[in-house]
Amino acid sequence: MDRPFGTKAEVILRCFESLLKSMVDYNRYERAQPLTLTIVDDHSSTETLNQMKSLVDEYGEEAIFLGLDEKTGNGASLSFCYDYAKKNCDGLIFFCEDDYLFVETMLDECEDMFERGRSSTGNDVCIHPVDYIDRYKKMYACMVLLGKSRHFRTIQHTTGTFFITKAILEDQWENYMKFTQYGIDPRMTEDHSINLVYNKWPCFSPLPTLGHHLQYEETLSPYLEY
Repeated sequence: MDRPFGTKAEVILRCFESLLKSMVDYNRYERAQPLTLTIVDDHSSTETLNQMKSLVDEYGEEAIFLGLDEKTGNGASLSFCYDYAKKNCDGLIFFCEDDYLFVETMLDECEDMFERGRSSTGNDVCIHPVDYIDRYKKMYACMVLLGKSRHFRTIQHTTGTFFITKAILEDQWENYMKFTQYGIDPRMTEDHSINLVYNKWPCFSPLPTLGHHLQYEETLSPYLEY
């Protein structure tokens, strides 16, 4: 299927700018721990990278740019991200794919829900910032919590865009490594990898959504203009 939202570079830049806007919104509040933005680049053009760096400067943020070596593809990118986070990150970690368009309050509301979810469950939780239309094709029981300005409900499947803690990453390392084979091993799907994480660690998703997956028309979230 053709992407209906522009070229890959256009989608990346549009989505990246939405993330930066959410960072600016997040930083309006006094925080115990500041944001750190790390971009893992899979051989983008010099033009695209320069445009991303210009956006970082425009929004007054800082970013670390890291590049893959000779390896390329989604699996290599995921492996790099998980390994880097395991070695270098603490606190709440947001793994974000390059074709997600967010509302400005996304980061603030997701961190807030993480704290509410942890308080309600007594343990760390996962957050997926998008409400997917395909979740309404199969019914399953869920828990609903009040967020800062919307409800969140527990879900049992996500894409590769989610908030987790380092404790969850280490505890479920085998399943995240399996997910790096998605698209490489035809037998591997989310149901055989990252979705298994949510059998132990609850995952919450916003109602209505805090963003869109700009992949196909069919992946757009309900009740939000894009």
